Amino acid sequence: ADRACRKIAHIGGHPHPDLLALRRLDAFKEIAALRGLQHVELHTDLQGFHFPEYERLAERLLEEHPDVDGIFASSDIIATHALKVCQARGRRVPQDIKIVGYDGVSLRGLFSPDLTTVSQPIAEMAQKAVDLIMAQVQGDTVPMENIFPVELIQGGTT
Repeated sequence: ADRACRKIAHIGGHPHPDLLALRRLDAFKEIAALRGLQHVELHTDLQGFHFPEYERLAERLLEEHPDVDGIFASSDIIATHALKVCQARGRRVPQDIKIVGYDGVSLRGLFSPDLTTVSQPIAEMAQKAVDLIMAQVQGDTVPMENIFPVELIQGGTT
């Protein structure tokens, strides 16, 4: 089936320059430009998790850009709030608007439709963090950047 969107949005938390979320945003913009897609970006001014703000962000997106037919949320939590707002406003997901989250956390299956997400290997990342801390404690030099593979988990929101 054709899942192509014409105008996509990136919604997320504060795009702080030291956070990986900013790199995701940059990649989003790069791919949108390469594909010639219209795109918009909306972000909170708050750092940290603030759930009511995520719903306000999604509501603002739908008010200011009613022609948006695709949302990439910088986390699964933000994506689920976008899903809730879309459904409350009568926007059918995925027929009218498609939503993709990022993280692959276990809550993705708690909603209907279940969330399409870019899944990170969370257990592997946690183990690596512990290994790096132990190495640092022992006086070893550790790499500042570690790259893990991600996987698109297809759900009902696309």
